Amino acid sequence: MRLRWLGCSGYEIITDRGTVIYIDPWLTSHAFNAPISASDIERADAVLLTHAHFDHAEDLPEIVKRTGAVLLAGKEEINGLNQIERLPRDQLRPVQWDDIVQVEGCKIHVTKAKHMTQAQIEVSIPSIKESGDKSGEFQAKVNEFQAKVREILPKGFLITMESGLRIWHLGSCIPIPELATYSEVLRPQIAIVQVPPKFEDSIGLENVKAICQKGIGPSIILPHHHDKIFGDQSTITDVNLFVKGVKQAFPELKVLNPKLGRYYQFELQYW
Repeated sequence: MRLRWLGCSGYEIITDRGTVIYIDPWLTSHAFNAPISASDIERADAVLLTHAHFDHAEDLPEIVKRTGAVLLAGKEEINGLNQIERLPRDQLRPVQWDDIVQVEGCKIHVTKAKHMTQAQIEVSIPSIKESGDKSGEFQAKVNEFQAKVREILPKGFLITMESGLRIWHLGSCIPIPELATYSEVLRPQIAIVQVPPKFEDSIGLENVKAICQKGIGPSIILPHHHDKIFGDQSTITDVNLFVKGVKQAFPELKVLNPKLGRYYQFELQYW
């Protein structure tokens, strides 16, 4: 299995049999240099949406429509995305927590998530106006998008691949009791955890503690949502603080801080 971080929460996963899965591929209106553009994606078997905020979902309609990929998202999220661009009905898979969907030999389990509160967001990410969006262009895009896509269903996705390898993208989830249960029952070997600015050693680290607390959690941890989102955003994540905290709590875990756009390969025999 190969994967690469695309920026923000976005990951591309390619299984051993060539199934291509994208999770939250946000590639257009951001501050980082994405390794690819949305128009570069010519093939995708599935696109998974952890929740329908602009910085996760802006590019989904274009990617889904052009590639013919199956879209897994909440029912109301799909309805909102359809207002942006009409999507083929046979590609849409409305999901709820704990649904299980089969895609090209992969089993995808939808896991429960809970998003940060508005107060936490305001601490983590300075307001767009204060951080350099003087023209208001970015905020205008966000407002236009969220006026159509109002409902979000926070969720994660645990993917069991054809080889048996299991990888879990927790979505933009704060610590909740269900995480420990999912980890115990579903046994992911790799977990992708939100590490937001100013909460590296609380939200990020506490999520790792939640999924590893019974000694049966994943062997490899990767971060997401730890880079700049817009313009001159002054607050970015100190990933080193997160890595240090995880290593102190769980010395046996491997924490990979992925380079943007670089492929990493994992094989089942690693475990």
